[in-house]
Amino acid sequence: MISFDSLSQQSQGLENFTKRMGEITNMGTTLKSRMKPEFVSMFESRLQGAMSASATSKKSESVTSVKDAGYHPFVYITSGSEALDPVMLQYKEPVTKVNKTEKTKDERISGKVAQVSKRYGLPEDLVHAVIKTESNYDQYAVSRAGAMGLMQLMPQTALDMGVKMPFDIEQNIEGGAKYLKQMLVRYDGNLEKALAAYNAGPHRVDAVNGVPDIDETQDYVAKITKMLKK
Repeated sequence: MISFDSLSQQSQGLENFTKRMGEITNMGTTLKSRMKPEFVSMFESRLQGAMSASATSKKSESVTSVKDAGYHPFVYITSGSEALDPVMLQYKEPVTKVNKTEKTKDERISGKVAQVSKRYGLPEDLVHAVIKTESNYDQYAVSRAGAMGLMQLMPQTALDMGVKMPFDIEQNIEGGAKYLKQMLVRYDGNLEKALAAYNAGPHRVDAVNGVPDIDETQDYVAKITKMLKK
């Protein structure tokens, strides 16, 4: 015969479990909101994989506790599995052993700008001015409108330019330079119109046959043209 106390304890245990699961769900949502955009899907896929592994594995000497490693408290991964990188949650580049032949971020940006400038016939100063104005060289920048990366590519523009990883330095600069060149060709080399189209969209430039009366766009064009005159 099951006692009333036993039933009460089971009920309390179920309530505590449900509450804890709710806390874990909220924790995951909070972590995702703090992560770099490109890490969200990575986090989700790794978390799902780790949870699947934990469902078929018992905690033993061959199992690493993610809680002990500073990760999700109720997820365990088997030895050899790829762990969630704690650096991934801290707005920093993943920590790896430095290879003397590896290029720094600045070197990668400068090298790619030189490459695309030659390929598309663009002044290097112009590409650098766009990057400076768009993101201030923050490769993980995301605008309120959803523009991404160094040259602030909108999702559809990124797709149109063949950019699959918008936060990758080389891919973003390649896509941004390609699009900027298209705007210059579209407006017969008129830099102000091309910059306005890059910022506000060509349909707005076409509508007024010039720089649209939008404060942000007016300031954007003026800032870049001023930088190029220095």
